[in-house]
Amino acid sequence: MAKSELLGKRVRCSKCRGVFYDLGKKATVCPKCKINELIPTGTVAEVCMKIQRGGHDDIQNGWTGGIATKSDNGAVFLKCRLEVVRGKFRGREFSSLIGLYSPKGPWWGNEGRRTLRLILDSAYGLPETDYSPRAVECRRVEGLGAFDGIHFIAEIARKKGSDGVVRNELETPIAPGDPRYREPSGTPIDGEPKSSETVSGAAGPTPMWLQRV
Repeated sequence: MAKSELLGKRVRCSKCRGVFYDLGKKATVCPKCKINELIPTGTVAEVCMKIQRGGHDDIQNGWTGGIATKSDNGAVFLKCRLEVVRGKFRGREFSSLIGLYSPKGPWWGNEGRRTLRLILDSAYGLPETDYSPRAVECRRVEGLGAFDGIHFIAEIARKKGSDGVVRNELETPIAPGDPRYREPSGTPIDGEPKSSETVSGAAGPTPMWLQRV
């Protein structure tokens, strides 16, 4: 097949005057304009995270309630949708995965564990070095459902996926100690855990996000 047949027609964007190929599609969006409309890399904003339930449970690891997703290759993750709730980009949404386990090795799961812990630290205003009784209590949750609907401060990035498309993703949660941190509007003013899934001395294995990384 000829290259022209694969790429389609050569199109000039009426907005930015950039040139691109339509890949044979009738409705086309200029890839340069699409990237420019994304939230800029390095933006820090308050987000609300929603988790798309994947139906996978593993009681030993504390993954209950059908919150986690397991892929065909055995990787386990949280499929998240984040919405900016304050500031210039309020209402913008983007997707991101938080790794729980990879058959390729521990790195992805360790990064996911770090991310979940930082989300709790950000939501409750806890410095990473805080191991006071209150801090331990805020970090102790029964299951992954406690992260569904949580507000925290996030650094947002633009990243190219394996399909070559550039999208917004969560770079890292921002916790106290980082000069960019500010208290999320969803954080209880009394400093007590807000989730109905937050408990004291929960039975069962220690959730991975409570462990130091």
